[in-house]
Amino acid sequence: MSSIFDEILNKQNGAVFYRADLHIHTPFWHHFKKPTGINTNDAEWKKQYALEFVNKAIEKKLAIIGITEHNDVTWADLIINAAKGKPIKVFPGFEITTMSGSDGIHLLCLFNDDIGSEKLDGLISQFGLLPGNRFFPDNTPKAAEKDANSIIEEVKKNNGICIAAHMSSSNGLLAKTEGQIRINIFTNQELLAGEIPAEKNKLGKFESEAVLNKLDLYKRKFPIACLNSSDAKSLDEIGSKYTYIKMSSLTIEGLREAFLDWESRIRLSNEIPVQAPRYSKIIAAKWEGGFLNGIDIRFNDNLNCVIGGKGTGKSTIIETIRYAFDVKSTVDKIEEQNDDVLKNVFKSGSKISLLLETHEPSPRRYLLERTYPESPVVKDIESGEKTELRPKDIMGLEVYSQKEIYEISKDRAFQLKLLDRFIGNQTDGDKENIKQIKISLSKTKDDIKALLKLIQSDEEEIALLPSIEEKIKAYKTIGINDKLNEKRLYSKEEYILKQSSDKLNALKRIAGQFKNSIDLKIEISDDDKLPNYQLLKELESLLNSLQGAVDTNIANIAEAYDKTIASYNALNEKWNELNHKQNERYGETLRELQKTIKDVDPNELIKLEQRVGALRDKKKNCDKNKEKLVIVGKKRNDLLADLQDKRGQVFRKSNEIINAINDKLAGTLQIILKYQEDKSEFVRYIRQLKSGAREEQITKITSSVGFNILEFTNTVKSGPDALSKKYDIQPATAQSICKSLINDAMMEMELLEIPTVAFIELNLGTKENPIYRNIDNLSVGQKCTALLMLILLENPYPLVIDQPEDDLDNAFIVNDIVNRLRNEKERRQFIVVTHNANLPVLGDAELIVPLEASQNQANIKDGVVGSIDDNEMKEIVKNTLEGGNAAFEIRKQKYGI
Repeated sequence: MSSIFDEILNKQNGAVFYRADLHIHTPFWHHFKKPTGINTNDAEWKKQYALEFVNKAIEKKLAIIGITEHNDVTWADLIINAAKGKPIKVFPGFEITTMSGSDGIHLLCLFNDDIGSEKLDGLISQFGLLPGNRFFPDNTPKAAEKDANSIIEEVKKNNGICIAAHMSSSNGLLAKTEGQIRINIFTNQELLAGEIPAEKNKLGKFESEAVLNKLDLYKRKFPIACLNSSDAKSLDEIGSKYTYIKMSSLTIEGLREAFLDWESRIRLSNEIPVQAPRYSKIIAAKWEGGFLNGIDIRFNDNLNCVIGGKGTGKSTIIETIRYAFDVKSTVDKIEEQNDDVLKNVFKSGSKISLLLETHEPSPRRYLLERTYPESPVVKDIESGEKTELRPKDIMGLEVYSQKEIYEISKDRAFQLKLLDRFIGNQTDGDKENIKQIKISLSKTKDDIKALLKLIQSDEEEIALLPSIEEKIKAYKTIGINDKLNEKRLYSKEEYILKQSSDKLNALKRIAGQFKNSIDLKIEISDDDKLPNYQLLKELESLLNSLQGAVDTNIANIAEAYDKTIASYNALNEKWNELNHKQNERYGETLRELQKTIKDVDPNELIKLEQRVGALRDKKKNCDKNKEKLVIVGKKRNDLLADLQDKRGQVFRKSNEIINAINDKLAGTLQIILKYQEDKSEFVRYIRQLKSGAREEQITKITSSVGFNILEFTNTVKSGPDALSKKYDIQPATAQSICKSLINDAMMEMELLEIPTVAFIELNLGTKENPIYRNIDNLSVGQKCTALLMLILLENPYPLVIDQPEDDLDNAFIVNDIVNRLRNEKERRQFIVVTHNANLPVLGDAELIVPLEASQNQANIKDGVVGSIDDNEMKEIVKNTLEGGNAAFEIRKQKYGI
């Protein structure tokens, strides 16, 4: 990959996990398996073998090795020299048998690689093992003349560190010592680590309880770190067992810090997940122009803390990252503050470039650039070409400016939005089902309205039928009925011909729509290189054949229609001729009738009879519509029941997720979901109906046990008496509500959703004696703490936050926020600006970036970045941050230093 970040990616990015094997023997050991045929008299063989030794370790993916030969250091410098310029760190040392216990126990003693073999050899002599007198005649090592605690103390004085070798096996601390001797050594706070053969859960009962700090007599101020090592006695055994150790400074001090804070920095091989957590990251950043000109940072995947005094550009780092992602604050006050930073500090023409790595659907890198005041640009990292993507298309970012959490702590809607983040897309399927049910309900609403309109219109006309039939009877009594029979029959024929014409026209319209809407053809191209090309070609043939059949049948229908309409027209023309002659006869009949029966219009009788026929047909159609209305009503009721069930399902799934979140927050925060708790929308709807229902009457309805919309609307449909009895409301109120809830109003109410309410509660007591208080009743600091606890929880996108401690109680920072950061930082990237030492120190930040400013220009102080396992970084943290010394003091107390 070639980009502006090539150089930055080679820079230090703080503490990362290294694979380490801290217990490796050398060819000095008489049982070490050296290659056959080697000429040990050749002066160069040791150098060559040391190189093979180092290469084998690298081949086994080791980044750190400890050289720990029994009572000997002759190979230490050889291996250190062989490792120079290679991606591996060598800690020289030795393995020594102490005088503690009946047979002595083994300690591994490791030192920085600049100590020199001469000083190491002198230490072995100082322990009573003089040169030439360190081994028995059979080459087994002799024990030192000092006990374990004395050796541990002396090693520390020489800036070394001791590890209890193979604690639970031969010559191990927990296997070969007993009584007070074992207790004194195991509880020595300078013995920071011990080897175990495999996982902790495979230890015996005593060993397991000892390392887990569960035994009163063996209780340590901090549990001992457990390591897996190979105890290799051949090249092939190197790295056969190993431990992951997180370090920034590959020094003994770095090891010491890792052993002290092993929960954060030590992982046995079985404790590293097979599938590492996948989340998106900001890999690196570079600023050009403005106050941050020339600064570049290679971020750590875990916890990054940007520190520095006032005016050193800490907030500018946050705001420019926010600006690059085009993420605006929902708080106007914060947005104005951010704009001021950009205008006055970042300034026009300044540029920020970010190297991003997304996690979905698989890891991929992009370059995000933004020059003030232009729009952000996303580039493909491989080609460098500009894409049409927006920052939010490739990666989410959760970002909070200084004081923003305080501002949003007043916004209940934001709290609910935070909770929705945890539920994510896990209820999307059910929500999509709800959406489709609502669409179907909307269709039933339209159908019901249309049917009701038709029925109402038809019934108004049908109501005229009895009076028309009575009038026809009157006509018949005067004796003109038989004389008009031919005309009556011709009128019926005319109606039949009209119906036939309408049906033919409907066929033509439907066939035309069908023809224009059917496209079954697909094309399978060989260019796509599909793996099942031949099978898909068969599918292409099937669909194309079906399209041909459809086209043929449509053409046949069109041809048959043309023939039929031609025959119909001919037939209609013949009938018109016959009807014309009939009309002439009818005219003669009318003239004769008018001579004998005056003031009577025989034509009216014909029209009345036609009207009766039409109304009787309308009545049949109306009855059918009433049947349809019953069917649609039943379908709607089934859909409403399904809607209620799906809403309940969403709640149950959401509640399961929230309960899992509560387990993670145990003892600090809890979230309680109450199903359909917020009745305000229902109350609002009842009020807008202007039913006149008083407040206490509405409250009686909403306060009833198990109240839900569907039960309420079904009760309304049963009438005022049922409504009054069910909810114990006044009959007049029930009557008024029932009168208001008809047709559209009823169907609209049936779709109302009574929202679930989330109650966030902070524990103000202890884990053993919790006192939970609702967030609405908390102080500002407590409210901000509760929100920050939720904000810190799992999310696959980076959290960038400016001085979160500003509105928090310091006790919450130490006891809750820090622990949450430690728990989450291996599953999410954090970039935190802070002036509180507790976050980087107790949170064990993997990367600390210290800023300073001079002459209107920000810089990284002394060019140093790293973690607190670096002594120089320790001093910077102590001298820069509020409570620096206090934070380190708490850390010392925590780990019993």
